[in-house]
Amino acid sequence: MSFFDNPEFRRNCWLKLSPIRLALMPVVILLVIMAIKAGDGGGQTIRMLACLGFLAMTALGGAKEASGALREEFSCGTWDSQRMSSLTPWQMVWGKLFGSTLYVWYGGVILLGVAAFAAHGEGARIENIALTGVIFVEVALFLQCSAMLSTLCAWRMNRQTKQTMIGILVVFLFVFLMWGMICGIVVYDSDKFETIAWRHQVWDLQDLRDLFALFLFLLIAWVFIALWQVMRAEFLLRNHLGWWLAFYTFWLLWGAGFVEKNWFVFFLSAVLVVWVSIYLFLFSGRKDQMAWLRLLTAFRRRDIRLLQHLAPGWLISFAVLVVLCVCALFAAGKQEGALFVFFASGLSFVVRDIVFILWINLVAARRPDVTAVLYLLVAYCVLPSFFGNLFLPPFLSRDYMKLLFSTDFSFTMPTFSISPLFAALLQAGLAGYLLHRRLSLNPPR
Repeated sequence: MSFFDNPEFRRNCWLKLSPIRLALMPVVILLVIMAIKAGDGGGQTIRMLACLGFLAMTALGGAKEASGALREEFSCGTWDSQRMSSLTPWQMVWGKLFGSTLYVWYGGVILLGVAAFAAHGEGARIENIALTGVIFVEVALFLQCSAMLSTLCAWRMNRQTKQTMIGILVVFLFVFLMWGMICGIVVYDSDKFETIAWRHQVWDLQDLRDLFALFLFLLIAWVFIALWQVMRAEFLLRNHLGWWLAFYTFWLLWGAGFVEKNWFVFFLSAVLVVWVSIYLFLFSGRKDQMAWLRLLTAFRRRDIRLLQHLAPGWLISFAVLVVLCVCALFAAGKQEGALFVFFASGLSFVVRDIVFILWINLVAARRPDVTAVLYLLVAYCVLPSFFGNLFLPPFLSRDYMKLLFSTDFSFTMPTFSISPLFAALLQAGLAGYLLHRRLSLNPPR
């Protein structure tokens, strides 16, 4: 099926485009330009207003249209009939994404052309104009994909769409965590912090547009794949864990391209980001008892093929976290005993949180996620103030921050002690006991 033969795309074209709307957009833009000219506005004013108009129309308005394309189906009760149609999840994704935003892209292209023409009149180089335009388009497309993805995830969680903006903020948080990790690695490996080298390509810090454009392009590809995977799950099709492993592999290879010598700091930064992603997956994925029973049944039967489809995102992230902790342990090259206790207790605290949050979702009748957030606040803010490191995850401790920001690589671990590890294992065991008792009421067969 070609691009224009997609029934969903053609339906959105009929809804969004009409001769009057197509003629109205350039007329309005032309009138605004004439008003600016009449008010003694120069080419710079036109260029700035055209850029702002493009972002407002395609980024903000496009995100609203992309999210509204799904919200309209949910509110009107037509989503189930669309899921039972002959369209595949891939066709549904790009049909709704590009069809619902077609009109805003029509106006955005006109505004982008006006901005490019004004910039060229001011003497800007053509390659700089083209690169800036590519970045603007990528930012708009990223916001549109993120809005549709967060709306679909919110609908899958509780059949509501009130968490759209929260989902967008979560996506931004994860993006900036990844980018912050990369910038932190550059600080450790650069003496004067004047240039950035990635895969033997050097960029001046004054002009990172090439690197940023590449990063946005790859990020959009992964957000689009994530949207396709969630749509497959909504169509009751099974996904493969290979996509999650491919994403983590890409992310680590991307970050490793900036590293020249300090691999220990790289793995520490990666541990922190994956640790945060585990909790994002915990609060955004399904945690009902039936999903658990299917997973446990496949595990007891050693059905590897079924496990590859049923494994949740937080479980895959935890496996990646374990591998990263082992890599950091080997990359340190010294004080292996203290580092082993450090990472082992950190993993035990993560197991405690995962198991306890799952237990809360199985026993709480209403608002289990709110209860889980209150538990995390008590576990991370209240208990450490009374019991110290026995209730403080190492990934949030002062020692971890010292390791992360030790630019001279002359870190010193605290005195070797296994008491934090025993405390973490005891808490994880208690949470596991509670979850086991709850699951034993309906054991898998």
